[in-house]
Amino acid sequence: MQEVNTFEKIPQLARTLAELSAAFREARNRLYEALARFEKALDSINVPINVEDVEPFYRRETEGTVEQYYLAFKDGLVYVTEYDDNEFCCKLSFKQLSLDQVLALLESGRLIEFLQLAAERLATLPPSMSKAAETVEKILQAIRLADFQFSF
Repeated sequence: MQEVNTFEKIPQLARTLAELSAAFREARNRLYEALARFEKALDSINVPINVEDVEPFYRRETEGTVEQYYLAFKDGLVYVTEYDDNEFCCKLSFKQLSLDQVLALLESGRLIEFLQLAAERLATLPPSMSKAAETVEKILQAIRLADFQFSF
């Protein structure tokens, strides 16, 4: 059996790590692009109510501060709202989220749950708001799209 010198393996290991790094970077970029397209599609629905999710999709405690991130529709657009220690901090777009936050959003299942919540709230509006019924159908289509595009 031939003994291989560890130093001889270093160039191959370096190439392998570089290839893995490039593949990960490409996958991350595709994920952000898909999320940006989905955000644009949700914004085009122009949801006529303001609603915030009931549960955060991301929560982090650091140095006595608790950060929580929720999905929300406001003024017809979809946002992520950030709270620090239960105080509203800011509105963010999906592209402003870190990779950890994006993964938490997808893994939590809150995206689909939030869209269902918004659709349910819209369905309770008076029939005189015909736009609400159209919007419910568009949200249900977005739910089906989200379930397809972001399932693991």
